[in-house]
Amino acid sequence: MPLHNVVITGIGPVGAFGLGADALSSALQADTSLAQPATKNAGLGLSTELACEIPADSFNIRDVVPKSHRKAIKVMCPDIESALAATDSAIRHAELRTTTTHPDETPIPDPLRLGCQLGAGLIAADVEELGSAMTVAAPDGVVDVQRWGSEGMERLTPLWMLKYLPNMPACHVTIVHGAQGPSNTMTCGETGSMLAITEAARVVERGDADACLAGGTEDRIHPVQRLRQHLSERMGKGVPFKDTGAVPGEGGAVLIVESLEHATARNATILARVTGIAGGQSPHCTRDGGVPKDDPSFASVMERAMEDAGVSTQDIDEVITSASGVNSDHAEQHAIASILGWAAQDPRITTPAKVFGNCGAGLGALVASSAVLRISQGQAKRVLAFVTGQGGQHAALVLEASA
Repeated sequence: MPLHNVVITGIGPVGAFGLGADALSSALQADTSLAQPATKNAGLGLSTELACEIPADSFNIRDVVPKSHRKAIKVMCPDIESALAATDSAIRHAELRTTTTHPDETPIPDPLRLGCQLGAGLIAADVEELGSAMTVAAPDGVVDVQRWGSEGMERLTPLWMLKYLPNMPACHVTIVHGAQGPSNTMTCGETGSMLAITEAARVVERGDADACLAGGTEDRIHPVQRLRQHLSERMGKGVPFKDTGAVPGEGGAVLIVESLEHATARNATILARVTGIAGGQSPHCTRDGGVPKDDPSFASVMERAMEDAGVSTQDIDEVITSASGVNSDHAEQHAIASILGWAAQDPRITTPAKVFGNCGAGLGALVASSAVLRISQGQAKRVLAFVTGQGGQHAALVLEASA
């Protein structure tokens, strides 16, 4: 059934374009890749040294974390830091109030009614930290388990693992902003943050929260992550629908998913309505030859999202799709053509990953944020947003202009 009571009132994107809705909007309007030769972990000898990095001056983590929580900065990996920056930006964009953004005012919504659903990747450990321990445990290149337990682990801080557990971005976000409503973490590759948005929509729809912080971020320019993409032949020049692989990026977005009743009561600006959601799974992995062009799972998820929204293909003004080059772009293109009859280069198809790169678990939220911007700026009335992940997961949203 269509979602009649769920709206988006704020977005907090972060990536190679910087931080905030205006920064993403400007980047999308320019429609130019932000990939540059990597400055972080350069010289790895991979298929490409290009990366979409978050500019160093985009935010200062100390500015988005209250003094009471700043000791925790030492156990924050880049994924956690970008999630906190995106959340702060989204809350301010929606004109909500939390104990951190407005410490001297009553929070809006009630902290017990503020949920958090975030997508996260399998966060890779810092190479220098782990390398120091491994050199002790594997002096000859072969890991000695006994030495790892007796000497190697002694090189790691007792709090080391708290940097890298996938649920830690949501953990820090909920602590910093006092969100005590339903909380969850999705680890489904590029699809994770869009699935988090669909979960938030259901949480709000059934009345378990007035608003949710929903989205996700990931650091895909980490050397281990980049090596993984290189070895699986998923890294390339980032040309949509060409199966060349997307340039790795870092960042993502957090969106404010809110009930229409709560948003109206506080006189909030409604950027878009969430009217349809769907998720699914392909039986094919994007590795080992990729996904067949006519894989029916792609079209199925898109069609079910439209069915959930109660709309037909004629009602869709634009499709914003991941096109992240994970050996499935041709299947995305085929599904769009079979459902809507649009060719790959149709101007009604937007592929924003070519601008900010494949940000892993943050990609779905950036696709959703791009859709929200198109609607809120009056460029489309109804958008189908779709993302697929390297494990074959899919998620789709139908977003509409506010009546």
